[in-house]
Amino acid sequence: MKIDNQNKHQILFPGIVVDVKDPAMLGRVRARPVTKDIESMISGIDTDKIENGDLKGRDLKEQYKWTSIDPLVFMPLLPFFVSQVPRETEYIHIIYMNKQFQNKNQFYIQGPFSSPMLSPNEVFNSSEKYLAAGDLIKEIPGVKNPDGSFKVDWSEGVFPMPGDNAILGRRFSDIIFKSRQGETGLEDSVLIRAGKTKSLVPGELPRANNDRSFLQLSYFGREKITGETKKQSRFVENVKVVKKMIIWDIQNLENGQNSFNGSVGLYNVIPSGKVNTKNFQADTILNLSIGTDFSGPLEEIKFNAKTFEESSNLINKFIEGVFKGNLTNIPDYPVKSASNLSPEQTFPFVVTP
Repeated sequence: MKIDNQNKHQILFPGIVVDVKDPAMLGRVRARPVTKDIESMISGIDTDKIENGDLKGRDLKEQYKWTSIDPLVFMPLLPFFVSQVPRETEYIHIIYMNKQFQNKNQFYIQGPFSSPMLSPNEVFNSSEKYLAAGDLIKEIPGVKNPDGSFKVDWSEGVFPMPGDNAILGRRFSDIIFKSRQGETGLEDSVLIRAGKTKSLVPGELPRANNDRSFLQLSYFGREKITGETKKQSRFVENVKVVKKMIIWDIQNLENGQNSFNGSVGLYNVIPSGKVNTKNFQADTILNLSIGTDFSGPLEEIKFNAKTFEESSNLINKFIEGVFKGNLTNIPDYPVKSASNLSPEQTFPFVVTP
């Protein structure tokens, strides 16, 4: 049902913005009231003011625009210090100080939107979706489900939440005054942000931009109190380059007479990533070459015709002696140089077949 401008109970009237280029830079707009006959409004202009005033000689169709006699000029109802000018083709609410004397003291305020994804610009007809005249206008899917949850997680944070106060930009920037009940009490913050999302497309769910720029000011009404001191221990791997290798070798490991020939020796390791304490594994020796990755032997014991127990005891004693820094536990072995067994020169070392 169309409500005409003579309805004495009506206080807001719909209008379509046709021009926002206010030469006075006061936030005024030229708009077409939907409930009025525009031709009769223009034909009712006081032409005497045109013929006798500063507008004399100008094109009659253009000379009245943006002047005090222009019936389509509306002042912003918001104060001058709050600048929010709608765009052409958008819906505005028109307000008259006195409906009996229209075309004088007439104001506007931004009209409704049918979806936050249309905030860059929404035409008049689409804006009527949630008004009485919008029953036949197709609804744009919302960002949330009826139970208040987000349809997709990535849309959370793009638009202000209920309870927040905000000043929104047309596209991707805004100022949000947050007031939410957190786990530890009331948290108040002010967010100034730009690039909150990369696009606003009708029918597409917005995606929060994690790389947005923002400034956050927060007030925390809590006091930090030091609790009971607790000690925790953990192992941290200290990776070092292996300095020495003990290599043992049984030449006839599969003989059936329990008589083994072999050797055990101490070798120098040439530093590289292959031979640090993290990378050295059970089969690493197969990928190492003497002269390239290690050299020696510095100390070596060879044995022949030893039983399994004798062979293993001799190898273990050699390892034990290197660990202690001397080979006095093997009396018959003449040490070539005591410096070869110095802990400073030996550790860390590995034992490998």
